[in-house]
Amino acid sequence: METVVSSTINSVIVASQPTEYITNNLESTVLVENNNTSVLVTGLVGPPGLPGISEDDTMYSKRIDFISDNELYRGEALVGASEDSAVWRIRRVTIINNDITEVWAGGTANFDKVWTNRLALIYS
Repeated sequence: METVVSSTINSVIVASQPTEYITNNLESTVLVENNNTSVLVTGLVGPPGLPGISEDDTMYSKRIDFISDNELYRGEALVGASEDSAVWRIRRVTIINNDITEVWAGGTANFDKVWTNRLALIYS
């Protein structure tokens, strides 16, 4: 059995083992642990997805607005985006006693905020 390091919101996949081929499809058995409960799940493995694009490989327009020595706003959008368009993701960064806290506008990292509205948005 192969050890897998993969977590979901409330569960951790701790082991995975291919079991057999059925009509050219690989069947896999997965052990999932959740709140001290183990569940063994068996099923067909779906086709592989397309390769993802790393966050580091994507070029963004970036804005930083320093409000004070311990508070700033950071925004990112695709290159060429208008600051007045709802295409930004914005976070507020707070530094207190050398601890850094980042919270997102609207509670998400979605690209649907307006940079010029950053001070009026709700962060969580």
